[in-house]
Amino acid sequence: MQINKSTILLMLAALVVGVVLGSLLFGGESEQHQHSEEAASAEATVWTCSMHPQIRQNKPGKCPICGMELIPLSENRGKLVANDALQMSESAIALANVQTVVVGSGEAASKNLQLSGKIEADERNVSLISAHFNGRIEKLYVNFTGEKVKKGQVLASIYSPEFIMAQQELLEAAKNKDSNPELYNAVRNKLKNFQLAESEINKIEAEGKVSMALPLRSHYSGVVQKLYASSGKHVKKGEPLFGIVDLSKLWVILDAYEQDLGRISEGDVITFTVSSLPGESFKAKVTFIDPFIDPSNRVAGIRAEVVNTKGKLKPEMFVKATVLNGEKQDSGEGITIPQSAVLWTGKRSLVYVKLEGYDQPTFEYREVVLGPEKGDQYTVESGLSAGDRIVVYGTFSIDAAAQLAGKPSMMNPKEKTESVKLSAGANAALQSIIDQYFLVKNALVKDDFDQAQAETKSLHQTVNNVEMEVFEGDAHMIWMKYVKSLKTSIGDMAESKDIDQLRKKFILVSKNIIALTQEMKPEELTLYVQHCPMADNNQGADWLSAKKEVENPYFGASMLSCGEVTKVMR
Repeated sequence: MQINKSTILLMLAALVVGVVLGSLLFGGESEQHQHSEEAASAEATVWTCSMHPQIRQNKPGKCPICGMELIPLSENRGKLVANDALQMSESAIALANVQTVVVGSGEAASKNLQLSGKIEADERNVSLISAHFNGRIEKLYVNFTGEKVKKGQVLASIYSPEFIMAQQELLEAAKNKDSNPELYNAVRNKLKNFQLAESEINKIEAEGKVSMALPLRSHYSGVVQKLYASSGKHVKKGEPLFGIVDLSKLWVILDAYEQDLGRISEGDVITFTVSSLPGESFKAKVTFIDPFIDPSNRVAGIRAEVVNTKGKLKPEMFVKATVLNGEKQDSGEGITIPQSAVLWTGKRSLVYVKLEGYDQPTFEYREVVLGPEKGDQYTVESGLSAGDRIVVYGTFSIDAAAQLAGKPSMMNPKEKTESVKLSAGANAALQSIIDQYFLVKNALVKDDFDQAQAETKSLHQTVNNVEMEVFEGDAHMIWMKYVKSLKTSIGDMAESKDIDQLRKKFILVSKNIIALTQEMKPEELTLYVQHCPMADNNQGADWLSAKKEVENPYFGASMLSCGEVTKVMR
């Protein structure tokens, strides 16, 4: 079949037109679909701050609190986050050096009591060598502290006119000792008062010669702790010259806190170590427990005695001791946690538990009841279960983040309120107040001062028109608790001169409305408590919303999405 040129040109033209139309119809649709998916993905991405995870925005930018660049928050694919739980980014966790452990039973904790203290000299082995007569030190044989001495060793020689005269009296009395034995014995006793031994007195009598210096001897073995004497010094009778301490037995003085005293008894054996002798351990026995507690630090002294035959231990050495029988008062089993995990608030003790099943680190505030200490751990009587993972380092950082986010924390305990049953009239009255409150809030969101002030006046009128008889039983008591403050705060807000004043006074109105609805919530209504950490000069403030989406009444369009849902009331 022969095809002419015009037919071929017509077919080529048709082909080109078909390609172009296909591209427009199908290619454009595919491209449009791709763009829509990207837009949806971008819209779904939530941006947050690594240091202030309460910040949530639908686009990138800088944190309004610290100025750091916002990072994308991955969608949580685990369980829904509880209202009181706190989520933090991985970078914030790393920066705070957060560490966690899994708690177990009490068998894992040391039952022996750990104490610290120091070594001291046994006060019963401290002696003082004094002069027994007036005189002058002629020579010192022991002349520095720390020098070892033995019992009977001559410490110094002393010139004393009294001693010379007593010797002369002895020599004279010895000539007539048969005829006058009373005088002779009296003179010998006088010399004995100079601490002369019987043999030394006999030597003076036998030689018939007066000694010009009297030897001063030590009556104890030990080391010189105090040195008061010096060559040529004039001394008086009774004046201290040497302090001698025997270090063959020492005291180990330990500090025990009030709560540990029930775990220590006299007769308990302790083992202890000193840093200067690594690898060596010593034993001692508890001989005394101080009956008084030091009011400044709430500790009592525990004294144990140790034999120091080799002289390795020295007074003032610091020791770390273990009371081996310290477990006898605390042998029960239970949950134990490190002391570093606990935050104290006076009457309350709390920990943070890491929750499982979340893409982001998620923590829950948990109040616990603590039992006695076990070494560096606490027993937990209630509040935790074996297998819970708790924060042991970085606890304060998590608590600070919880406070910023308006979550329960050390300074903001979890509220324990229960809603009451409302009558139909009470439910309608409360519903009308909340509806009018939302009109005020929405006007502030829109930065409309005139509308917000008008709605505030209407809210004041709505509250004033409520008849308190519609609230019955517990609901009546709750209404009477809040109505005066509610009327005053709304009336004050209605007198505001500009929108800044309106927003500042809206804080107290919101507090009253939130407290009222928490205690008696309208039926068939879901409400959201939302929080902005930057409101009220960065002190943070709450408001009530009928929808989960954040619309900030304290900043309006300037920071419309700043804030987060901190509680859901269903």
